[in-house]
Formats: sequence, structure tokens, C-alpha cells
Amino acid sequence: MSKAQWGIAVLLAALAVLVFRAGAEPQRLTDDQVLAGRFTAGHRVMAQQRNHLQALLDAFLTGDSEGIGAHSEAVAKDMTNVARMFPPGDPEQASGSWRAMAEIVEQSRQMAAAAKAGDYRMAYTSYANLTARCIECHQLRRSLGAFPKPAASGNGKAKDAP
Repeated sequence: MSKAQWGIAVLLAALAVLVFRAGAEPQRLTDDQVLAGRFTAGHRVMAQQRNHLQALLDAFLTGDSEGIGAHSEAVAKDMTNVARMFPPGDPEQASGSWRAMAEIVEQSRQMAAAAKAGDYRMAYTSYANLTARCIECHQLRRSLGAFPKPAASGNGKAKDAP
């Protein structure tokens, strides 16, 4: 086998592995994994989103419009990819999640445009709206994004109530 044939064989084998992996059903990330920050390779996009949101906050605190633009565009791109991989679920739950994801993409794009235009207030408003939609989506798809309900004591009042 010539070097060229060997190289083509290796490339075809690598392509076959990639196609096989791409066709595999993505595993659903559990709430416990999310809470612990343990993301598998298939869910790195959400870990990246968390990093982008932190970087956006830092950019707002330092007035870094270029950082705001770059990270908000990355959020829009990543969430567009998440939408393509989004597993179906309860139709009512899924429609709310789809709306939240679409709004995240839209707010990300508005944030980038506002940062480019030098409109800090509008960019920050988009950031606040974006993070609210992130929480909304996780409330719909997971049991996350809410304070735990206090345990009731024997007298019918919440445990921590005054």
C-alpha cells in the first residue's frame, strides 16, 4: 500500500468514526450533573455558555464592548447549535423551551449590536433578558431555576418562617 493509499484509508476510517458518533443518540444530562457542573463531551456547549455568561458579566463590569460583542455572538452561535440538538419532550414544555432558546439567540444578537453601537444600557438590558430566558428554559426542561420549597413543620407553617 502506497503512502497516498494509506493516508486515504486513515482519513476514511476517521470519517467513519465521526459519522458513527454523530449519529449516536445524545445522552440527556441529569439535573445532578448540571448542579455539580459535570458536563459530558456532548454537553460542553452548556459549560461554554456558563463561561460566556461569566465573561459577559466581566466585560460589562469593565466596559469592554469588544468582549461583550464577541461573547454575545458566541452565545447566539452556540444556542443555535443547541436548538439543532434539542431533544423532543412534552410538547407544551418543549414549545416554552423553544421560545426561550429563540429569545436567547435574539437577545444575544441585540446585545452584540448594542455593544457595537456603544449603547451600554441596551446591551445590558439584553444581557439581563438573556439570563432570564436561560433560567426560564431550565425551569421548563429541568427541576432547576427555583428556590427549594421549605419543609413544613408539624404546626403547618414553613420550617423557616418567622
